[in-house]
Amino acid sequence: MVKAFPFILSLAILAATAMPGQFAWTQTAETREEAYLLHKARCDYNGALDILGDWSVQEKNADILELNLFRIMELAKYPEQFDTVMSILDRISENPLMGNTLFLQERLLLCRQDILLRKGNIREARRIRDSLGYLDFNLLGPFPARNSDEFDKDYIDEKSYVPSMEIKGKTDLISWFGAVPDLSGAINIGELCPDSGDSYFYLRREVNITKTGLYDIVLGKSGFCDIKIDGMTIYSSREKHGFSRDQYVITVFLREGSHRLIIKTGDSRDGIVVSCRLRKRSDNPQETDPGDASSRRWTYFPALREALNKDDKRSLFTAAYLYYLTGLNPDGVSVTAEYASRISAGSLLYQAASYYRGMAESVPDEKEKYLRIARSGDGDNLEALSEITAMKIRHHFFYEAWPLIEELERHGRSMYSVMALKTDFFLEKKWHRDALKTADLIQNTAYSSQSHLYRARIYMDQDNYRDAAASLEILLSLDRGNRTYQRLLIGAYNGMSDMLAIVRTASAWTALHPNDMDMFIILSKAVKTTQGDQAALPYLTAALKRSPYNKNILHQLGLVYHAMNKRNTALYYLRLSAAHDPDNHALKQYIALLAGEEDHLLPYRWTGDINELENRSLHYADEKAVYLLSETMIRVQHDGSFEKNERRIIKILNDEAIDSFRNQYIIYEPETEAVGQVKCTVTNGPNSIEMSERYGKSLSDPESRLYYNLEAIILPVTNLRRGSVIDFSYTIKNRGGREYKNYFGEKITIGSQYRILQMNVTLSHPGDKDIYLHTGSIDRTKILTHRQGSHIIFHTTLSDIAPYKRETAMPNESQILPVLYFTSQPSWNTLTEFYRSLLKNKSIVSDEMKNALKKIIRPEDSPVEKTRKIFNHVTDEIRYVGFELGLGGIQPRSTDQTYHSRMGDCKDVSLLLAAMLRQAGVPAHIALVRTRDRGTANLDVPFLGEFNHALCYVDIEGGFFLDGTVDNTGYRELPSDDRHVSGLVIFDTGYRFIDTGSSIYENTIDTVTNSVTINSDGSVMLERELEKKGASASSARQSLKNRDEKLKSLNEYWNDHFPGARVSSLDIQGMDRDEPVLYRYKVAIPSLMHIENDEIIFRPFLVASSYYSNYAMIKTRQHPLVFSDKWETLENLTYVLPPDYSVNYLPESESFNHEKFTATYRYSLSDKKIVIQARICVKTRSIGQEEYEAFRNFTRFIDRKEMERIVLEKKP
Repeated sequence: MVKAFPFILSLAILAATAMPGQFAWTQTAETREEAYLLHKARCDYNGALDILGDWSVQEKNADILELNLFRIMELAKYPEQFDTVMSILDRISENPLMGNTLFLQERLLLCRQDILLRKGNIREARRIRDSLGYLDFNLLGPFPARNSDEFDKDYIDEKSYVPSMEIKGKTDLISWFGAVPDLSGAINIGELCPDSGDSYFYLRREVNITKTGLYDIVLGKSGFCDIKIDGMTIYSSREKHGFSRDQYVITVFLREGSHRLIIKTGDSRDGIVVSCRLRKRSDNPQETDPGDASSRRWTYFPALREALNKDDKRSLFTAAYLYYLTGLNPDGVSVTAEYASRISAGSLLYQAASYYRGMAESVPDEKEKYLRIARSGDGDNLEALSEITAMKIRHHFFYEAWPLIEELERHGRSMYSVMALKTDFFLEKKWHRDALKTADLIQNTAYSSQSHLYRARIYMDQDNYRDAAASLEILLSLDRGNRTYQRLLIGAYNGMSDMLAIVRTASAWTALHPNDMDMFIILSKAVKTTQGDQAALPYLTAALKRSPYNKNILHQLGLVYHAMNKRNTALYYLRLSAAHDPDNHALKQYIALLAGEEDHLLPYRWTGDINELENRSLHYADEKAVYLLSETMIRVQHDGSFEKNERRIIKILNDEAIDSFRNQYIIYEPETEAVGQVKCTVTNGPNSIEMSERYGKSLSDPESRLYYNLEAIILPVTNLRRGSVIDFSYTIKNRGGREYKNYFGEKITIGSQYRILQMNVTLSHPGDKDIYLHTGSIDRTKILTHRQGSHIIFHTTLSDIAPYKRETAMPNESQILPVLYFTSQPSWNTLTEFYRSLLKNKSIVSDEMKNALKKIIRPEDSPVEKTRKIFNHVTDEIRYVGFELGLGGIQPRSTDQTYHSRMGDCKDVSLLLAAMLRQAGVPAHIALVRTRDRGTANLDVPFLGEFNHALCYVDIEGGFFLDGTVDNTGYRELPSDDRHVSGLVIFDTGYRFIDTGSSIYENTIDTVTNSVTINSDGSVMLERELEKKGASASSARQSLKNRDEKLKSLNEYWNDHFPGARVSSLDIQGMDRDEPVLYRYKVAIPSLMHIENDEIIFRPFLVASSYYSNYAMIKTRQHPLVFSDKWETLENLTYVLPPDYSVNYLPESESFNHEKFTATYRYSLSDKKIVIQARICVKTRSIGQEEYEAFRNFTRFIDRKEMERIVLEKKP
């Protein structure tokens, strides 16, 4: 949302005066544009530049000329083009339009400046910046701004300006400091201040007007923005988008004298970036205040402004293009798509518009869709094909990418694109030798410089830092302003430990980018290493002058002064850093140690004798391994963030345990947690080896239904043998306190499948922050509580905790081991109030959602029918991805954002379903559940960590639940793991625990019908029909979507059982999600039957169910037997006998009956056919120890019936 306000008294917002005849496309211009687009689509960028140059020199329309300047800079990607582009810009400067059109002169200067910065020409770039008049400001911030409401809150009195005045900011006290634009004219606040996310800043200055009249404020910005002059708002925007300079022009009437200019701006996908300059208008000499101020508004830069005033296809295309290129598409919204969609299909302009529509898309499937449309009319659109291929490579769809590369190669027009994509492909596959070969071939293309980039990437991948640095040095000498190249080169020098080279490179970069505080820190560290602590101080103090509240600079200053033995000065800077970095627990601990403060957890750390524990382990030599020590130390902060220290000491007692400990894992949430102080040592007798290798792995399936976002750091452990001792420790620092709104929760399981000789658990929290302990089955007297200074300490030491026995299909570990819960919420009431606060302003029904509802439901539809239609629509439209945005997977995104992006995880989709259902008049709410595979949720403890999934509760028909995260599922097919568990339903006020079972769901029934024609040679033809109902239906539909893949998997399945089997005639009948799944196929089996003399002998059932071997092999159980759900299987078999055979022996019909499980087998013979009916029904989800023997008998009964033989004999 962008608003302009009438500017009264001495100010007026006026629209820029339009030039006559603007955007009037001549036939010559149209022809040249099509030639340019054709060359560009074929990746002939140099040819496209030549066309733009010749065209622009002669162009007589100012807005078309400005448009072409944007196009020229879009094409200027590679160092080989820089001189050509500068030559073109020199020629364009001779166009007569340039002499009398100010905005064209300025746009041309900006183009020159960009190339000069890339070439490293500091002096000329600075001259252009100064000539254009980009303003410097005094800066104040950050202030919190996670949404528009927080942005609208003001923290300053604009009239009373005291530069040294201190104000409470986002984290601590701040005051105004000077902010100078970089050499491009922009002030990138993110470069100056590392905490600019979810924040806003004030920029303030006085402007002196020497002559009364009209002035333009020329603005570039990224996030929310308000501009005031002398306290009056002249511009206000609540749009977040990308940044480029000179996006907006705000015309204002100013009288002679001094005026107070204040800009308030927030963050976006590009961070917080602002450029601002003030210029006197030359087209209106009016020196008096125009009266009609209220009719005037701000405008975009001229080329876009004029395109928006027309509705012809070229203006629509220009608008779509410029919104994309200048970053003006708002976050989550594509205005480019809006204008591109209005261009009729079938023209080169339509294809080009589709290309930019695709490039503006953030959803991969949508991006590919429009890039393919861009190719549809002209197979020569190699640019779109290259983008599709690059996307496939990035997402590791290698089998799809390589044919596209081959297609590009067949066109023979873009050798560079082909070689670059091949090199990317080989790099992603780690085929370094092939990648080097193709990188060498890039040397022979128009953009030979990029061969150095690819070589460097390959060498970096191989840890060959020296050769990588050599390639990057060449590349950076050609393109000095390229941030990617510079960062790669710094990384290569780091790998070589060449600090002098880092000093040289970082110094050159800070001269070119003086606001890049991160590079100043890198430079100071390198100087410290090469020249000593004292030498690093000038660099850090210079950086601090530009960014006085930068926590990283303050931190480095503190470390340097500490190294210089200036303890008090070190503490001064470190405390300032900690004040602006409240989640940095390691820094707080460092300060405490430096200040001589006692670590209040230190007395509780285990300091015993490992040898004594090893001696105790000798009593358990018959066990595979023991934990000598399991220690957890947690330090909770006021805001709920925390630091957790874990230590495990393990002794291997038996070779069988080695595989279980070959890898040590650290599991953490990357959104809110960081891992440090990792150490792993293996001791064998007198020798100890520290493990240094480690790697990361995501534990979140991108298609996961569940709302976890976990990663693992994995440490391979070598040199293990009987008697080895592993000492493994690490620290996890959680920084999610502010996001969690001070919530804290931790669950510690007491015990393991291995014995624990010593378990030590300690948690400290500030005395004025309530933390509640829930002990469950643990004796509360074993948990000691102490007050130490201002902290409360919970502490327990437990000894000789026996292991539990692992069994097949046993309950989740959480159901059999004692658990300690620590939570900041005293009750479910307070916990659900907390969670409701996270949902505030998240349930938004956009116009897009309302329009969709109008299309899919009718007023006469029943509530159930509305539910069915909305569920089907959402599950069709929204792609389920395991990405997380804040709160470690607990807080959903806003529903309008989920719907527009067509992506979300379980909590996002559940809230979206609830919002759309409520809009349609169906009561619905989000619900949190613990899926059955995780065990039963402990509802005695108010703890969010008990839940791992989100559903939508629909409050009709007695209430039922929807899981919108399973593909190809119907609303009556709730997955098994979701059924009959307790759902925490969050109502608008209050909450309830509701069992997720409902009579509305389809029962899970699998029906298999087989007709087997037996041939005299023992081969058979099987005709098989399968019907899937209930929870199993969705997975069956998914498996049938790709007919060829299903046939392949069926062939593999039957060949595993009967070598030589061949599947054919796959016939898929039922795929409607609201009906059972039904499909048929035939299997030719060459050797199913055993022929002996004149008899054919075979088992009645083609494939054994294996219930006995899967569930009942062990005689007794320590734990109940747990299934994912109740189930029923019906199998019907008809054997058609060979004409010359009759039945010699047929098994008896029998049944096994129990109140919780039954099995029935019926055999009959009629008209040369044997008919068998088998029904197995399990009516429970759990078998207790007291019923286990009966269940074993049940499975043995099934096993016996399946092993029986049918005997046919040949007629005499």
